[in-house]
Amino acid sequence: MPETSTNAIRIWLTGRVASYMERSVDDIDPDALLVEIGIDSMYLLTICGDIEDNFGYYLEPAIMMDHPTIIAVARYLNAELNADVAGPRP
Repeated sequence: MPETSTNAIRIWLTGRVASYMERSVDDIDPDALLVEIGIDSMYLLTICGDIEDNFGYYLEPAIMMDHPTIIAVARYLNAELNADVAGPRP
């Protein structure tokens, strides 16, 4: 399983977004709104599929609307992935 720290997820997700936007990773601001970067609903679906393929976690596209930046998605995903490792919540 890939590293699931917030920073590692942010780096990976920034790379995916840069690839889809055909831009350099350095041109992607992880604090910018995904919609401002150019991510539309089709890209959201694709990125959710990439997350499932890479991390084994199904992420509902609506979650990315609630967490509308790369860093916000990375924090959410980190918390979810590490909660799964820790076991069920009481």
